[in-house]
Amino acid sequence: MNDRPPREKSPNSSPKEARAERLAEVMRANLKRRKEASRGQMGGKGNTKDEQSSGKP
Repeated sequence: MNDRPPREKSPNSSPKEARAERLAEVMRANLKRRKEASRGQMGGKGNTKDEQSSGKP
């Protein structure tokens, strides 16, 4: 039903739209960084437990 082409960034967009786009990009970047950091923490904890348990006779 929607015959309009996908919306593209235009240099004449309103300041409100430009700000919303910048905020969305920042939020996506923060989310990605937090996900990667949490994966690293979980992996680090698991590796130390495995190393400790495997070192015992």
